[in-house]
Amino acid sequence: MTSAPETKNSPGANTAMASLTGIPQTPVLPSEGWLQNERELKRERRKQSNRESARRSRLRKQAETEDLARKVESLTAENVTLKSEINQLTERSEKLRLENAVLAEKLKNTQLGHTKGILLKDHDEQRAPADSTENLLARVNNSASADRKGREDDELYERNSKSGAKLHQLLDTSPRTDAVSAG
Repeated sequence: MTSAPETKNSPGANTAMASLTGIPQTPVLPSEGWLQNERELKRERRKQSNRESARRSRLRKQAETEDLARKVESLTAENVTLKSEINQLTERSEKLRLENAVLAEKLKNTQLGHTKGILLKDHDEQRAPADSTENLLARVNNSASADRKGREDDELYERNSKSGAKLHQLLDTSPRTDAVSAG
């Protein structure tokens, strides 16, 4: 047979001892203390992993928050700049509107003045020939009467009167006199 220390360590020793002592022996399982330690270690590793994940998440959120704060700051500055630019453009637009109104008024006045000038010029031109016509007619009439007094020749007087009458007819602007003078 084998020695006692050998029988304890051999695999068949448990069954042999059980038959010798009469008490059944269970195979050796890891102790509950050891299992408890394993669970605690796993729990601690999981806790540590969760802490690291939470820390990374906090850092990521902090970076996002800082990035958003920078964007807000940038957009606020851009908003202020755009509002200032809008105000400047509004002021410039108002100035241009006023300037445009002034120029339109000047143009209107210039056109009215030009029209008045043309009308006055036309009126003066129409009146001037009438004045000169009256002067011419007066001279013709005066010369006709002077000829009548100064000359005894009836034929000459008749010729001058007829030319004065014809001159009156030519200078009148009515259609009737135009037809008579043409005939």
